[in-house]
Amino acid sequence: MVVYKRNGKRVTVKGFQKGNTRKGPPSVPRVAMPISDTKPLNSLGLSVHREQAAEFNALYKERGITGAHHEANGDCVITSKKARNQVLKARGMRDNDAGYGDHAGEN
Repeated sequence: MVVYKRNGKRVTVKGFQKGNTRKGPPSVPRVAMPISDTKPLNSLGLSVHREQAAEFNALYKERGITGAHHEANGDCVITSKKARNQVLKARGMRDNDAGYGDHAGEN
């Protein structure tokens, strides 16, 4: 026999399910999606004016950053977390929402 309890009191099956507002199976906690070649990060915050795209691509090549480039319209496309950290360091930018292992900027 199964006994259903809510807040320490015995309840019926209907009473037990009544408090459950979530429908379907329990969900997995959300985590940050990884950046990859198949799903690159298109960053508008790191984008530049379209006339500066070639200049910044040359800067990344000079610094050895292989996982980032700017499209013709100036949008920054990043294919790895390492490249994102390198781009932030090269440009002297901050990330106030940086997680473990992310470049947050110099203090």
